[in-house]
Amino acid sequence: MPTLTPVIALPGSQTERSPAQQSDRFRIIAFNVGGYTLALPMPAIAKVIHCPPLHTPGLGQTGLIHLDQQIIRVLNLHALAKPSAEAPSSRDGEPRFLVVARQSNGNLCGIPVDAPPDLLEVSRSQVRTIPSIPNQTPIISLAQFAAVVEFPTTPSSQVNGEALESTVLFLNLEEAATQAANS
Repeated sequence: MPTLTPVIALPGSQTERSPAQQSDRFRIIAFNVGGYTLALPMPAIAKVIHCPPLHTPGLGQTGLIHLDQQIIRVLNLHALAKPSAEAPSSRDGEPRFLVVARQSNGNLCGIPVDAPPDLLEVSRSQVRTIPSIPNQTPIISLAQFAAVVEFPTTPSSQVNGEALESTVLFLNLEEAATQAANS
């Protein structure tokens, strides 16, 4: 099982890395939750699928769903985010996609999102530690690192002919699972 720490380690860290990990760049999946752009490194992603019904017979509203002969936990991060007015949402209120990720203990969890995630490449030199701030929003407390990244653009999404940049928060799945259980 891959661990997340070496993937998002800052430059100059003492973490041992394989030759494949020694590159300055790595891939992430970025997705929107309540107006925040969250990200996970590719080794943590099991798959991204169209979202199955989240309230299934036998499991109801337990936060668990059946997926590929497994029962996985669904992390409702939307409940932890205070959605901004500009946060996109699906038309019927149901999430369109499920990001299925693997926690460091090997357990799978699902994160419902409204739009397909973006596959991005990030330089380790872009990644910064988020300082601790009193009274920060619960969703920001789920991240230890952040980076400003350039998103792929279409002509309609460019601002004055420039690519769209956004800050992504690197999600700590273990902390997200704990917070989601307590909300």
